[in-house]
Amino acid sequence: MCIRDRVMPAQINGAASRAARPAARHRADSSSVNFQDLYKSLTITAKEIVDKINEKLSASLPDGVQSLKPEDVTPEATADRIVKGVVGLYSIYAKQNKGLEGEDLLISFIDTVKSGIDAGYSDAIGILENLGAFHYDGVREGLAKTRSLIDEKLAKFETEKRSELGLAPHKDTAPPKATSTTDKDATP
Repeated sequence: MCIRDRVMPAQINGAASRAARPAARHRADSSSVNFQDLYKSLTITAKEIVDKINEKLSASLPDGVQSLKPEDVTPEATADRIVKGVVGLYSIYAKQNKGLEGEDLLISFIDTVKSGIDAGYSDAIGILENLGAFHYDGVREGLAKTRSLIDEKLAKFETEKRSELGLAPHKDTAPPKATSTTDKDATP
């Protein structure tokens, strides 16, 4: 066995070991720097989202979203507010559409309301996508749950209104089945 055969493996192992130490140190350094940068980035993004939401809602929420209580923004509370708001317009809709009555009035009202809710839901998806809000856990699911609850509450309103007006139950007034919230557009 020659000297080269005995020295080379030791030199190679030593060189590899020396080379690995700075690489390991570099990985540790870059991990902590990347984590700090990520945290800073998420903090800035969250603040930008809140600022944009506050800007969009400034007329109806002058103190900003920070003034809301957590229980005010659950899917259930949001769906309740939306449905109570729109069904409260039924009598006004009836006065504005004197040529309609009974089932025709109810169907027209429900169709109009659903069209408005569809537009609002699409707007909400667009706004939340533009803000980057769907990158946060639960946002997409909360939006889909809100929509599902709205649909259920509207179906219940229609059923109750049919009964109040002495109309036969409508076969399409059953609450819609919940769908997957993993859909890209969070559509129910």
